[in-house]
Amino acid sequence: MSGHREHDVYGCAGAHQGDRRAQGVGLPLARCVAALCGGGCSDRAGRGADRRPVRCAPGPPRERGGRPYDAGGDQRRLRCVPDQSAGRSDGGGAGGLVEHSQRPAPGAARRGPGPRSRTSIRVRASTYPLIDADEAAALVLHHIATLGVEHVALADSIGRVLAEDIVAGGPLPAFPSSAVDGYAVRAVDAGKALRILGESAAGRPFEGHVTPGTAARILTGGVVPEGADCVVMVEDVQLHGDLVTVPESLRSGANLHPVGTDVAKGARVLLAGMQLGAAEIGLAAATGAPRLPVHRRPRVALMSTGDELVEVGETPRKGQIPDSNRWALLGALREAGADVRVLGIAPDEPEPLRGLVVDALGDADALVTSGGVSVGTHDLVKPLLESLGTVHIGRVKLKPGKPFTFATLSEGKVAFGLPGFPVSSLVTFEVFVRPALRRMQGFANVQRPTLPVRLGYDARASGDRTEYQRVTRHSHHPHPTVPCGQGRPPP
Repeated sequence: MSGHREHDVYGCAGAHQGDRRAQGVGLPLARCVAALCGGGCSDRAGRGADRRPVRCAPGPPRERGGRPYDAGGDQRRLRCVPDQSAGRSDGGGAGGLVEHSQRPAPGAARRGPGPRSRTSIRVRASTYPLIDADEAAALVLHHIATLGVEHVALADSIGRVLAEDIVAGGPLPAFPSSAVDGYAVRAVDAGKALRILGESAAGRPFEGHVTPGTAARILTGGVVPEGADCVVMVEDVQLHGDLVTVPESLRSGANLHPVGTDVAKGARVLLAGMQLGAAEIGLAAATGAPRLPVHRRPRVALMSTGDELVEVGETPRKGQIPDSNRWALLGALREAGADVRVLGIAPDEPEPLRGLVVDALGDADALVTSGGVSVGTHDLVKPLLESLGTVHIGRVKLKPGKPFTFATLSEGKVAFGLPGFPVSSLVTFEVFVRPALRRMQGFANVQRPTLPVRLGYDARASGDRTEYQRVTRHSHHPHPTVPCGQGRPPP
């Protein structure tokens, strides 16, 4: 692909996080830390750059919900996610980042900087077929069920997804109310001096009737007394003791809110599938609903795998690295609405790994793992999931993120095996896990909105694999995306 290409772009929360492993220290590591803190790429992003992450796909937008493009079209696709890390050398090889828990099989030769050895190397090949990324995303959603309903107090409903329509039990407002401070009168008494009978204030209505030749003082929000059909602003009258003279021209219905002008009785004020924000909660409260039916939040068990991992804050020994993926995924899961149980670091041993997972699945709806899903002898997640359920996806035509794994378990539970490479982990979370979590919560739309943009650089898709690239979006520029970061991610 050469020149500028049109793309569909959508925000990818979390997909722009920093790379997890940088060789050495200094500038590459500093860039990784800056990226994890949301600092972006200072050497690429100009002043005023919009650092929200984006996703790009060339050609016409694909239908959501798993329906692929027309088979006759070009099936190559390019996706773009923001690059806020630059801690890799060009090529993403030994000089850059390495993937968690994806180790070569014992005896496998390591290619050095010199010429390729003529010795035959036995490669452990995956038995899982490569699945198109869009088909894989649709397959995941096919196996995801919406969780049950619970009723929560208004104070606890912010951010939750409504499970049922909210119907107004009565009109809003329930009574005719004044829109201004003034006097409630009859329009036919225009130009007359009227006797003031009393006052109607918010919460303290006037109980009498406005009869010919009379008026009632009224405050904003007060009930318009029976007999009155309009309100005259206080600035437009003249007072003489207990008499008020009103203008010569009055209009029936002026300066008041009739019954039901905001909401009619029986109207659906909130729809199932809506995420509840401040305005929605306020409207629900106005209808008199103290509790709201919402879908239960998904309970997710989060686990990292790999003997090379240490807790953040500990001093890594030679060959060890901090478990940074856990914190990136924890943030992404919580942003997606999940209640997360952190399992910590699982060792590269089958039995302890199995025990940890089985225990966690007792009260979890989903398992999310980081690392251990490739074809190395220490990559144990796929065999474990095979023993616990059915692995539907073992490899995806996706770059980065090829080893992504998805399995269904007993009692409707599901498991997501994400690659250990940081960018791959967050890209596969965005593409597969986040939509699944939104489906569990009953969101009407599980995908992010799209935005057409033009890449500010040349890019070429590799074969038939969907490819994500990290970019920074500049909303003030006619071509609002530019490359950010260096090197190439792993498969």
